[in-house]
Amino acid sequence: MSSIEKAFAIVKESELDQRLRKTEETWEKFRAGLLDPAGKMDEEKCKAYEQKIMAKLKSGKRLTSQELSFLRMHNPSLYEIAMRVERERQALRSRLKSCKSKEEVQQVISGQMEVIKAMEEAGDPAAEYMTAMVEHEVKTLRESSAYAKLPDTLEEARRKKKQQTKEKDPFEEKDKKEAEMDRENNMGWSLLMQGQFQCEMIGQLTAEIL
Repeated sequence: MSSIEKAFAIVKESELDQRLRKTEETWEKFRAGLLDPAGKMDEEKCKAYEQKIMAKLKSGKRLTSQELSFLRMHNPSLYEIAMRVERERQALRSRLKSCKSKEEVQQVISGQMEVIKAMEEAGDPAAEYMTAMVEHEVKTLRESSAYAKLPDTLEEARRKKKQQTKEKDPFEEKDKKEAEMDRENNMGWSLLMQGQFQCEMIGQLTAEIL
């Protein structure tokens, strides 16, 4: 092979390497875009979506997996708070479901509020969201039929005959309703944004490969 042919071969190999690297970068953006709930949202829409998530947290409601993914990618500090709140929610629910009387329920609530008071005094940024979560869970419990059936005091509960039927989960019905509302609110937006992003990325990949 002559020196000119070698030079052309080197240039051709270099161009091929550049095209491969560019294609790999495009695929990486494509993969990241599929995982990112924000898709191709502009800055204004991203900010609005984040505000919507914060409003849900401040109301004490549970976040969807899509909303948590958005926070993990775009607001890691708020994501950590949201995860702390959700872990505490599950622990609180477990304690409330084990209560055998309204008296016990109030004891659990009082204990939880003492914990939150200490968080507030320590300047913990999660305190506000924890308070909202507890208020939401307590309201859900007190509106349930399971709570209505509880005896008022622990003494009454001890005298009450042990029930053979399994008690209904006081949080299950509310969770289902909120989950259904989240699906309806997010489905149209998610499909539209992800579809636009995928079409753009596929077109870019096709142009690069050809």
